Amino acid sequence: MKISIIIPTLNNLDYLKISLKSIIKNSFYNHEIIVHVNENTDDTIKYLEANNIKYTFSKNNLGLCSSVNLAAEQSTTNLILYAHDDMYFLPKWDKFLIDRVNELSDNKFYLSSIMINGDPKLNGHLNFNAGETADKFDENLLLNNYEKLHHDDFQGSTWAPH
Repeated sequence: MKISIIIPTLNNLDYLKISLKSIIKNSFYNHEIIVHVNENTDDTIKYLEANNIKYTFSKNNLGLCSSVNLAAEQSTTNLILYAHDDMYFLPKWDKFLIDRVNELSDNKFYLSSIMINGDPKLNGHLNFNAGETADKFDENLLLNNYEKLHHDDFQGSTWAPH
């Protein structure tokens, strides 16, 4: 099963690179990735083109909702996941999600994830600091520790990715 992953971005290429690499590296399935690029005052479009990643573009910042909607119009799948450009996707994130979708009795659902946040003041579901900036991000530290973090499955979250 394939998911269209919609990621709006606004001149945040260092984080976007980490996010995109994590999707490619840690996905169980091969997904469609569609990035909406607002403004492009950095080299985001050049990076996306060099890596064969689908994108939409607006010269001005359309804002979150319009950016997501514009990118979602390009989706070719029945499942759409919205994420931020600074999110890291952990191993087999999609396997767990699709297994849950397959347990549902119909196609009317809204699922969201558990977010690991490096700053406890920001109210993440789980708090674990693996680097405060893109250049200080310690992927190995996160990958060696995320399974040790305890969380409960709960209803009602609207936090991205969803």
